[in-house]
Amino acid sequence: PAVALIASGGHSELYYVRCRFWAGVFDAAPILGNIAFNGVSAEQSVPVSSQWTIAAGVTPGGPMPTPGKQSGIAQLQFTQGEISKLDFAADDGDVPHFMVLAYQPATAIGKGLLSVEAKFVGSSDGEPHVEITLAESPVQESSLKLFTLEQDGWRSWQQRNDFDSSARDDAHFLLNATQGNVTFGDGREGRMPPRGALIFAAYRITQAQDGNLKSDSISELSDSLHNRAVLGNFEAVKNQLAWITNTIPADGGSAAEDLVHAQGRALALMETSPRAVTLADYERLAKDTPGVQLARVAARANLHPSFPCWKAPGLITVIVVPSLPSPRPAPSSGLRRAVASYLQPRRIIGTRVEVVGPTYIEIAIRSTVQSLERIDTEALRQRIVAALNEFLDPLRGGPEKTGWPFGRDVYRSELLQVIDEVPGVDFVLALEISADGCPPQCGNICIPPTALVVTGSHEIEIEGGDGVSTRTN
Repeated sequence: PAVALIASGGHSELYYVRCRFWAGVFDAAPILGNIAFNGVSAEQSVPVSSQWTIAAGVTPGGPMPTPGKQSGIAQLQFTQGEISKLDFAADDGDVPHFMVLAYQPATAIGKGLLSVEAKFVGSSDGEPHVEITLAESPVQESSLKLFTLEQDGWRSWQQRNDFDSSARDDAHFLLNATQGNVTFGDGREGRMPPRGALIFAAYRITQAQDGNLKSDSISELSDSLHNRAVLGNFEAVKNQLAWITNTIPADGGSAAEDLVHAQGRALALMETSPRAVTLADYERLAKDTPGVQLARVAARANLHPSFPCWKAPGLITVIVVPSLPSPRPAPSSGLRRAVASYLQPRRIIGTRVEVVGPTYIEIAIRSTVQSLERIDTEALRQRIVAALNEFLDPLRGGPEKTGWPFGRDVYRSELLQVIDEVPGVDFVLALEISADGCPPQCGNICIPPTALVVTGSHEIEIEGGDGVSTRTN
């Protein structure tokens, strides 16, 4: 959804921010946690870098790199630890691109310098399951890019969790992010880097849980090679900043799972079914759908939401209520699709799943009540209306006060009890129930199996001890 932010200052010290949805809907109430003006998002991770010496007399080919920009490298060769051949890419092509931090070309008699955000991590010996260790760790997995420079040019590699589905020519590797260990295939499951291939890695490292800084822990711009390259005149930019801080604490950093925690999680998973077998499984899994917030869920077997009077064998109808501050919360089509997509691969063969929102039946009460003597009739009427509203609330009402049960009928006897228990009521003289604006009736109200009740406008007449009666809507 598109959001418009409007700030206005009617007073020099008072401002407000208004958010307006231009399009779309939300299935959970947006919560404003913090406002930071002139703020940017920040992530606790640092790119690794290398500084390579260019041998004297080496003249690079291609366009010269610009510090602070990505530059492609077409050819790179080392001799005794120094760059002996270097060609920059004239176009994008299939060559790796590294952030250049500094570049000083070599002369006929003087050595040059190339500083990039990448590491030369070694060369392959051509054996199966070549394993290398990155110089710095823990590694931010999503940032790692691995390349080999072989006789026929550069090759890019992709990370996998295992080699089970890797073919002989698939350039796949495994990563232990905590230790920084990289493992290649054996030539049958995953490709082997050929003997003598140079291995390069571009990645970022993290402090894991140590990066969860408290608020106001940062007070200055970090003086790093990356910042100096990207900002150009680092000192000038630093002096232009009035102040810098983290107004909210950093969170989300965590260490890799240890063996003890993994064992405990495995035991917990053994006690939880990942499949939707029982109705309770459907309800639990629906609530576990990633990215959704549900206030209530109910599953019904052999029920079609459009034909509730007919038995539908093999059909499971899941009714979902989003967590919204609305008297009649209803799920969007996107929420229903998300829940259905999550349940579909987890259902058992022979069943079909329908995900729907509830229908709402508006219940209005018309009642005449005899009050005790010397009772404020207006206050009593308000208490009765509040008690009825609470009892008929779809999320917090019902006999158990946990939300009105799906498809549960409204019983006249229970409404009589609700009114009779209000302090100041002597007894109930008359009570009628109206559903969805239909004429009032003295009997119970039938509720469809996928429906909830919602409170309507009640008419309460109070017969006071002094014979005075009042009415409200």
